[in-house]
Amino acid sequence: MIDSCVATHHFDLAYTYFKEMKSHATIKPDLITYNTLIKGCALNNDSHTGLQLIDDIKQRPDLSMNAITYNTLIDLFVRVNNMDQAYNLLNDMNNTALKPDSFTYSTLMKGIKKNVKRLPKERTIEQCFG
Repeated sequence: MIDSCVATHHFDLAYTYFKEMKSHATIKPDLITYNTLIKGCALNNDSHTGLQLIDDIKQRPDLSMNAITYNTLIDLFVRVNNMDQAYNLLNDMNNTALKPDSFTYSTLMKGIKKNVKRLPKERTIEQCFG
């Protein structure tokens, strides 16, 4: 249901279903649900809700972010031109057992291309990609 709402650009409805899901003691959103909502945030350039979802995940001891979570979050922050946050997520990812993959790097390259005039001139490729 949440995925269908996100896919049809009804993010508000998806988030309403998510909040309803969280209010029930017997139904807990899983990581797939969170990843789907983060994708919705990216499609809607909603970094505020994306940050809230990160906090939700981190507060749940039964959940931990996977490569899809990181890649989707990086995409969100690239879309809203927040490359600092995208690089912070890359650094966080590098500090886990997860490793960046081709999706991670292609998303970051998209952000670099989109934000080339905003990037500090002293930032090297090594700094961009950890």
